[in-house]
Amino acid sequence: MMKKLFIFCIALFCLTILQNRAYSQKGYSITIEFDQPISDTLTLCSYRAESKKYKLLDTCVTKGVSNKFIFKGKDRLASGIYFFVDKKNQTYYDFIVGNEQNFTLSTKVENPQKYMTVKDSKENEIFFRFLNYHNNEASKLKEEDQKDKDKMIAFKKKVNNYQEQLIKNNPNLKITKIFKSLKEVENPFAKDTTKRKEAYFFRLKHFWDNYDLKDTCYLQTPNFKSKITQYFDLVYPDPDSINHHIDMLINKTKPKSSLRSYILWDLVGTYQNHEAMGYDKILLHLGKNYFLAGAIPDAPESILEKYRELIKNTSHLLIGMKGPNMSLQDTTENMSSLYSIDKPFSIILFYDYDCSHCKKMIRELKDIYPRIKDKAEVYTVCTISDKDKWKKFLKQEKLPNWINVNGYYTYGDHNFKDQYNVVGTPLIYMLDKNKNIIAKKIAPNQIEKIIEYSK
Repeated sequence: MMKKLFIFCIALFCLTILQNRAYSQKGYSITIEFDQPISDTLTLCSYRAESKKYKLLDTCVTKGVSNKFIFKGKDRLASGIYFFVDKKNQTYYDFIVGNEQNFTLSTKVENPQKYMTVKDSKENEIFFRFLNYHNNEASKLKEEDQKDKDKMIAFKKKVNNYQEQLIKNNPNLKITKIFKSLKEVENPFAKDTTKRKEAYFFRLKHFWDNYDLKDTCYLQTPNFKSKITQYFDLVYPDPDSINHHIDMLINKTKPKSSLRSYILWDLVGTYQNHEAMGYDKILLHLGKNYFLAGAIPDAPESILEKYRELIKNTSHLLIGMKGPNMSLQDTTENMSSLYSIDKPFSIILFYDYDCSHCKKMIRELKDIYPRIKDKAEVYTVCTISDKDKWKKFLKQEKLPNWINVNGYYTYGDHNFKDQYNVVGTPLIYMLDKNKNIIAKKIAPNQIEKIIEYSK
């Protein structure tokens, strides 16, 4: 009987171990210990691709001020860099969450990094080993050494070699990927001032070589967003070039991954209100090829609908495309065609005679007109249908010999608002001699420069 009871206890003990191990594999259990009580509340946080943005993930509340905090969850944490804050918003130290998510970090309040003891996490053993190595080597430098170029180069080289060895010996760890991502790709042309062009193209081509963009761990680091910004700052500022490099970057990521989604949302934030003319082509590219193609599984329907509207309303109005013809009724009730203009440039101005901004823009355009009248014709389109008020306004403003038409009087079913996506006034488009769009949403003081640069 005793033998059977003993076997049963052993079996129960083994089952408990297996259950705990299975739980830890599915979820996480992180224990934080200090040498003295610090708070009664500690919150687990992860970075959100920026140093100043973080996500609150879990909170541990103890009975009274404590030195030990245990965080547990049924779902595994995303890999990356994490930290803790107390209820006074004091941050303690960064640490790594990788494949091992059942571990203990013990240290002293005096200097958490220096006195860190890690249990059951190779990721954090390597992380803190490197940090302490770096600090130990830095402490050997005297104040005057920091001004000595050769000594600083030697220090950086020694630390870099140590880090390189850690990366080489642990190629599959998350901390290795994070370490590697912080290093610049060595550029063979960087030191040759006669090969700046080669250096530029090499850096652009190999910018992401130190990243495994199939892995999402970079989202839980403090510098991934800035890396995206740096990359597109390198790209030639032309919509086609930017779209090409967007595709190249996205193709390096895993389909429908959180990393791919983050990059796409970040690019929308960068380019949706960009001042550069013609960048709407980038938004159209993002909408058509990614958002509406299902690249972001959880994209709200309201966003998708906005992209459908954007494509419908503006895909025919990109820089370089032929501007739609309009044949509208002028003040003599004759039809005046936009395409009848035979000057090198056509300036289309959509306005509302009751709009103060429109009046201001019209007067600014009047001021520059004597200097551009030999090269450009102005085609003004009133967006209000009242003919009497429209004609009265034209008389009061004493406009030059422009082609003044009313948008509501035309042949056929053409609608000027749809043709030129007129959702507000004032609005200016510029066409070249072939009636191709060369500028839009511009101010009158930009017109002369555009004419000059378009020669």
